[in-house]
Amino acid sequence: MAELNSKPEIIEELSATALLERKKALLQSLYDKNGLPFNVSAIAYDPANIQLEVSVFDELLLRARINDAARATLLAFATGSNLDALGDFHGVLRLPNETDEAYRRRIRLFVSGARGGGTADYYRYHALSANSAVKDAIVYRQGKSPIIYIAVFGDTADGSVGEQLLADIAAYMRDPKICMTSDTLEIVSAVRIFVPVKAEIWLYQAAQANASERAAANLRSRWQDRQALGRPLTQSFIISSLMIDDVARVHLQVPAEDIEAAPNEAIAITDIELTLRGYE
Repeated sequence: MAELNSKPEIIEELSATALLERKKALLQSLYDKNGLPFNVSAIAYDPANIQLEVSVFDELLLRARINDAARATLLAFATGSNLDALGDFHGVLRLPNETDEAYRRRIRLFVSGARGGGTADYYRYHALSANSAVKDAIVYRQGKSPIIYIAVFGDTADGSVGEQLLADIAAYMRDPKICMTSDTLEIVSAVRIFVPVKAEIWLYQAAQANASERAAANLRSRWQDRQALGRPLTQSFIISSLMIDDVARVHLQVPAEDIEAAPNEAIAITDIELTLRGYE
């Protein structure tokens, strides 16, 4: 979720041990100041220590709540209605059925694109805002051509974008309120690369009967979440996705190497063929 180089200072690192030691030291100093003996700090069941631990627990809850409130004000961490409030502050409203991650990305693009009209981030933000069926978009030029191409990738299993959706996006993007006077926009569907997957798998002895189907479903689900323009499909990603709890070993046959994607290309997984080779 968060894309920060370091954790904001406002979010405090919580330590029950450190809090308990600090409270013990304070109690010890108060006893010493009044000339009273206090030599039971190491006895866990002493009433004084029990009260200190209760106090530490209460303080941890309070400090954790403060941390949560601080996170809710930061774009990198805010979720749900807190993220809606941040988006509203920037004038960016959530689209129907839009996830927190997609919404957060649009807010960032709006802030970045607002620095100058006609930038790549500016047009990418508006392409993603045109319709909730747009999963991703890339803005580019071909050679020295003045035409600005916007390749869109649909929020479907294979990333397809229908002609009607392309027409709707084009009409939205060419609105004079969005398109810069000197810009010519061409809205196109992203190039899709179709990749089948073929692998041999070995299961554990206690594996459930539908382990192969669940492994394939896990690969599809994880890739649909990760799928984006220009994102490669690596062998390591495929193998790790197939390695669910019941799978002991995977030998990937297809693809034989990592599949790369150009900035205007998106990879879609087609058939997944898993051959059971035995049990371990």
